[in-house]
Amino acid sequence: MNTGQRAMATALVLEADGRRIETKTGRRQWRDGTLRLADSPNADFGSRLKECGVILDFAPKLAAEVVAGGGGFSRVGSRSASNDGRGSSV
Repeated sequence: MNTGQRAMATALVLEADGRRIETKTGRRQWRDGTLRLADSPNADFGSRLKECGVILDFAPKLAAEVVAGGGGFSRVGSRSASNDGRGSSV
């Protein structure tokens, strides 16, 4: 399992545990302390976990594809941008 797959699997568990919250301003983010709980010797893991949060917020159907290894983050990001018209990639 690569870093992106592991980060998405972790993100799905953390979201199910209620650690992905909506702020008063309507912005979605990880609850305080969540990223510290998910600390990893791999410095890229925290960044990937943040990116997974964006995927869960804007293209949750693609999460399973990331976990299965069916696409890298750049591929999933470009599919998400083309599908929802937001014009940005992860």
